Amino acid sequence: MKKSIKPFVIGTLFGSLLTVSSVAFADDGIQAIKALLNNNAKITVNGKASSLTNPTLSYEGKTYVYIKDIGKLVGATVSWNAKQKTVEIKTNASTVSGQTAASKIIATYQGGIVTDKEFNKYARFFSIVNPQTSAYMGDPQMKEQFLREYIGYKLLYAKVAEKVMTKEEEAKMNEFLGQVKTYLSQAPEIKAAADKEGLSEGDFKHFYMMITGAMNDIESKVTDALIQAEFEKTKADYNVVSVRHILVSTTDPQTGKQLRTDEEALTRAQKVKGLLDAGGDWNVLAKEYSDDPGSKDSGGLYEDQQSKLWVTEFKDAANTQPVGKTGDPVKSAFGYHVMKVEKRVSKTFDQLSAGDQLQIKQSIASRILNDFMTNELPGKITKIDLT
Repeated sequence: MKKSIKPFVIGTLFGSLLTVSSVAFADDGIQAIKALLNNNAKITVNGKASSLTNPTLSYEGKTYVYIKDIGKLVGATVSWNAKQKTVEIKTNASTVSGQTAASKIIATYQGGIVTDKEFNKYARFFSIVNPQTSAYMGDPQMKEQFLREYIGYKLLYAKVAEKVMTKEEEAKMNEFLGQVKTYLSQAPEIKAAADKEGLSEGDFKHFYMMITGAMNDIESKVTDALIQAEFEKTKADYNVVSVRHILVSTTDPQTGKQLRTDEEALTRAQKVKGLLDAGGDWNVLAKEYSDDPGSKDSGGLYEDQQSKLWVTEFKDAANTQPVGKTGDPVKSAFGYHVMKVEKRVSKTFDQLSAGDQLQIKQSIASRILNDFMTNELPGKITKIDLT
């Protein structure tokens, strides 16, 4: 993976360079060091080739770049205050190499800035991989929240940006980029919108790496012990259940039109239960009374499914209702369910599939990410200005 200087690591670079300077140029004199100056070093900013005014310096296996050169690349002013013996860095400029002077800083945080052009690229990227994002951008509060989360990802990714991708991770990224390329070739209007924001293939790659890199790092810290502890809290979700049900809805799930009042639905459901208790045939009654298109033609049967796939009320009944008996009507957002659990098999942790364990791992990682975004991130953001 090629290394490139990006806005989110500028704070780290400044810190490293200042530390090196204080060692190499101590107050008691200049130390002699063996170093190599390189006038041909290649550098990119946000994937775009750029150039340095001064040569880089290689020393003990590390390459250092002049602070003023970095400042120039990201629109920062760097100067030396001789009186206070301090390097002063000001982000009063708003341009980054490859961006126009019209670019505006819309956020500052510990270690970096976000410009409107950068954020617009990210928002466009996200709207392509998740079209629902476009609707959020029209709401000022949602847009600000989206910006804050972007800063959060930048901060998290900065810690692992130099980590080399595994072959599996690189293959997944290339598959993603291929899918994006194919999609854009078939959607000229969306491609035109992406081109208008200056969204390049390098940007797609960077944003993908940023999000997956941050999440992969969090997931790598989720141990098997944490996964098992989480499973023990929610083990009923992994019960494999076969259940029949007849749904009596209050509204049409397709049109939202009211079918019957809540009272009418409950009365109808109780009637269905009475017919079943009297020996009624599930296949016949499901076809006549059920409003669930997914099961009405199969006797209301959902066979061998994990209970976590169902809405809470239905799931709880499937996990607790006595096997072989038709229970009282259960109310959910869909209406009233008349249910009969035909089979229920619980699982131990060792019986979980690799997919189940991965889902638990990802849910823990998502919770850790949410905790960071909610509790730690606000203290790292110094200013937001979307006006």
